[in-house]
Amino acid sequence: HHYNMPAIHHPTMKDTKTTTASPATNAAAASTKTTKKKKKHIFKKKIPQKGDPDYLSPTQLRNRRKRNAKKKGNQQQPQQQESSANNSASNNSNNKSNEDEELKDPSMKYITYPTKTPIVRTATKYIESLLQSSNSNNTFHVYIGPLYHWRTVSKLAVRPDATDKNKVAIGLFAENSHSLLPVPKCKAHHPSINKVVEVVTNACHELNVIPYESNTADNESKSEEEMGQLRYIGVNVDRSSGGAQVTLVWNGKSGEEDEQLEKLVANILNEMVLCKAEAEEPPMKRQRRRGRRGDNKEETQSKDNVKKPVSSSSSSNNDSNKVRLHSLWINYNSSWKHSNRIFEYDESCWRHVVGSTSITE
Repeated sequence: HHYNMPAIHHPTMKDTKTTTASPATNAAAASTKTTKKKKKHIFKKKIPQKGDPDYLSPTQLRNRRKRNAKKKGNQQQPQQQESSANNSASNNSNNKSNEDEELKDPSMKYITYPTKTPIVRTATKYIESLLQSSNSNNTFHVYIGPLYHWRTVSKLAVRPDATDKNKVAIGLFAENSHSLLPVPKCKAHHPSINKVVEVVTNACHELNVIPYESNTADNESKSEEEMGQLRYIGVNVDRSSGGAQVTLVWNGKSGEEDEQLEKLVANILNEMVLCKAEAEEPPMKRQRRRGRRGDNKEETQSKDNVKKPVSSSSSSNNDSNKVRLHSLWINYNSSWKHSNRIFEYDESCWRHVVGSTSITE
């Protein structure tokens, strides 16, 4: 049925234009719709599971994403910016060499503004909120202690040196990465820690100890035994005596004899001296003297015998130059190479070599 509808006039319809789509545009729109429908039917790739040849652990996937991001960043950077940065760095290297060393060390990140460290910020924010809620007039103050040589507990990684992979480098990992930054003279570490780092480094070079390699694409096919020998060292300082409690984290299993490890232990003990509290025997009871002075010839001879050994004084002078050792431990850590665990906490994986079993403060 056809009805004649009256024409409706509206004042806002004067400037409007009616457009009709051409058949070509309609065809293109239809083609896009069909393509969209096709994409929906595409099946996703199956995620490989453990045991499959293409399976990658979460750590491997994260490392691959980092490598791809680095490649993209290097490709996008123009050569002009690199040349200008190199020129500016070479011009200022002589004036800011010490500052650059501090910036490389992760411990020196907040050395100029210690109150900006994350732990101080969170503590200030938390305690100030408590003071405001309690309507107290007290204020929270942050007191800065010594800026240098304050760290007495450290866990340092042992990795191949960047210049020579056959040599050992001991230091800290850069922030959010597994790239090692050697810190042989870290200003935050207690002097005993820096001395221990020097002793262990020299001993590893003399005995050709193989440092543990970080997990990369190059050594993906290597077994755990081929990754290296020395993984980490832990150094805790007894503040009363300055002695260092040293822990060697060895890539191996407890109970297995390793000649290289025994040589390393002997070399370290030769370069260090036990603290007096750990080395001295309990004092003997003082013997009561009988008779007058000079009447007993045996007494004078015994006194002369006590004064004879002069070599002990020379040995004590040599020992004073050595590093003080509180105790020496070995931790056998043969965990998976993708694991970030420093110590193996099973009781059977710990071996006490010498010294006291614990630090008491």
